[in-house]
Amino acid sequence: MLATIGLKYSEPTSDYVDVRGVVGRPVEIGGGQLTVTGVRSGSVVQYDTDDRITTKGLFLVIGVQLDAPGQEAAVTLATVEGDGRTYKPYSSFTLTADAGYRSRADLVVEVDPAHLTGLSVGLSKLEIIHGLQQRALIALPITDPNVEQWRRTSGATVQAEEYQSSQVLS
Repeated sequence: MLATIGLKYSEPTSDYVDVRGVVGRPVEIGGGQLTVTGVRSGSVVQYDTDDRITTKGLFLVIGVQLDAPGQEAAVTLATVEGDGRTYKPYSSFTLTADAGYRSRADLVVEVDPAHLTGLSVGLSKLEIIHGLQQRALIALPITDPNVEQWRRTSGATVQAEEYQSSQVLS
């Protein structure tokens, strides 16, 4: 008799529950406190390692913070979505925090400047096996009244952290 089990990291399917939030306010996900700390935009991203990336569209640089007060926490599989579109990160994104620590990282996503309003960033709990998966869905502050301000950042250079940083929670 032969039995096998296959495990893989998988993208969230329709079996997830959205935990909705807004920029600047933490939401609970997977035992941690996740906060989208801010959003910056431009068509050039300058990393602290002197690496630069450019686009004819627009980059959103989304600051993400994860606090793990009682147990290790991790989020991954970020997307930015809205208006029937889904944008994936420029590079893979996983943010982890050991128990008692806070971690921060910048998520870089290339978007179409013609379709900016109503966007949200989705971050899922990092897990190998899941049934009903949690996903934090944070509304970005790009609205009809301010969308032209965001579009005008085309051509601007925005600084981004290439690696996550962490510190002890106080």
